[in-house]
Amino acid sequence: MEVNKFNVGPILGKVTTDSAHVFGRGKPKRRKINFSVCRVKKVNSEDWSSPIIRFQQPHFDYSSVSINNNLAPATDYEYQSGYVNVKDGEEVDPSELDWTEINIKQFRTPSADDSDPVKFAFGSCRYLLKLFGGTIFDSRGDKTFGSMANEELDHVLMLGDQIYADDLNIIGADNCVDEFLERYREVFSQANFSKLVGSTPTYMTLDDHEIEDNWPSKASYNDLLRKYPAAMHAYKIYQMSHSPAATLSNDKSKIANVGNTFWYTTENGCSETFVMDVRTGRTEDRMVNPKQFKALLDWLNNGSGKVKFIATSVPFFPDYSKGNKDKWSGYQGQRNEILDFISNKNIAKVVFLSGDVHASMAAILTRSDNPDFHVVSVVSSPFFWPYPHPNQDTFQMSGKLSGHDCIQVNKLLDVFTEESYGKIIAKPEQLTIEIKDRKGNLKNTSIVKF
Repeated sequence: MEVNKFNVGPILGKVTTDSAHVFGRGKPKRRKINFSVCRVKKVNSEDWSSPIIRFQQPHFDYSSVSINNNLAPATDYEYQSGYVNVKDGEEVDPSELDWTEINIKQFRTPSADDSDPVKFAFGSCRYLLKLFGGTIFDSRGDKTFGSMANEELDHVLMLGDQIYADDLNIIGADNCVDEFLERYREVFSQANFSKLVGSTPTYMTLDDHEIEDNWPSKASYNDLLRKYPAAMHAYKIYQMSHSPAATLSNDKSKIANVGNTFWYTTENGCSETFVMDVRTGRTEDRMVNPKQFKALLDWLNNGSGKVKFIATSVPFFPDYSKGNKDKWSGYQGQRNEILDFISNKNIAKVVFLSGDVHASMAAILTRSDNPDFHVVSVVSSPFFWPYPHPNQDTFQMSGKLSGHDCIQVNKLLDVFTEESYGKIIAKPEQLTIEIKDRKGNLKNTSIVKF
């Protein structure tokens, strides 16, 4: 029984010290049903695990997630994953699987040692114009992921706008489930993207263009009734099903549910990350709902002593020089609560990561009333954006933080206004920030001592 290559995937999603989640989508075939198969082994071993076999459900766009358990921390593994077409009622015999056409990919499980350094890349905004049944700018947009795939990384963070479902805002915008699903298949099957996410644990969150520009500020009743559920169904399949946001079965062997909670946490070595959802819980006076807000504060105050990364698709700071209600500067109440909480609790090593603004930069906050207060922000985007970019004057890189008299913004890195990605090297005592262009050339760098 021949194992076929996925037409989307494999995507290596959540990877813990003892497990690895692998997403894949098989191509449906008339009068056949799909099962994904996945097996894993330690590098340099001959002993493959028994294949994990999962039904690929049509209502989840013929996709599935295989959870490989009983792994060891800080260990290199190889895996193969694909799918088989069988007749209804036919069983998949693991001993008869032919893996010849399936590439062997590698990954490494995270370290359980709280002192181990961590290296990862992050960014957002990969534009792929899709009009009249075709795509434009695809080869240029995929080059950034090729450069990232050549890095030695523990994981990757993709902080929103993984798709642009609202081409040119009006022309070609997606509105129904089939259109959103087709968009993901097109974008997530690009060659370099597939190379990167197939071998590097990848964690995602959404921004506005997974739904529509500046969501939900312009949402109509019809958008809430039709577009939003369609967009989020596709989002759950392609971004959340392989993430820590998915609920597992009691024995942790399979995905039990991908609900409506899209924020989650993950950890590796000396670092831990809170990946926020800053789109689906917005109101006029808050960025995130009370449940997520409390979870963030509890996580900040957990006493781990690790480097704490907060991944938020829109910048926490620096602000736009002329203001922008779509970013955290438009929600100063919650932003000030977070900053005051960090100061009052003397929480150290806090770093915000974001994208969204089609420019890359870094800054650090200090307080006149607390000399021990230091909060870093690193912004990196876009992976690809073919239209004009902002410039240095667009952002407030120094001076008082808007809405807070005691907090000062201090520039760490100049604004870089080309396609780019950020690379972070975190150690218990310091943070190295690198901004690289889409060819992988280092453009800006800074070191922050903790």
